[in-house]
Amino acid sequence: MFYLGISQIRASFNSNSKLCEKVNVKKSFFTKGFLISVTNPKGMIFAGAFFPQFLNKDADMILQIAVLCGGFLLIAFIIGMMYVLCGNTARKLFNTESFNNQISRISGAFLILFGIGLAFVNEE
Repeated sequence: MFYLGISQIRASFNSNSKLCEKVNVKKSFFTKGFLISVTNPKGMIFAGAFFPQFLNKDADMILQIAVLCGGFLLIAFIIGMMYVLCGNTARKLFNTESFNNQISRISGAFLILFGIGLAFVNEE
């Protein structure tokens, strides 16, 4: 453990900028994600179990369902966009060389401390 910790810390000073290369996001990722979401039956099961308790039998059903589904889609879109913004911010942070160097040094220090702790463990 001690050796791994020192190696980790030394590697942070000899950092390569290969970690910070841009990732090429292709259209096929969107297409695959869209197809998985569309064919997932959880949305229909949720709507079938949750929406009927909010429907009025005397009013226009199609309008009520359209309003409920539209509201649900709007909320899901807002939450999804929040995930995108947080993920983009995290990607920018995690993709910096200084952040990766700090993480390497911190994890190396923990490995050294863990190795020292293992050296003082008594087997009884």
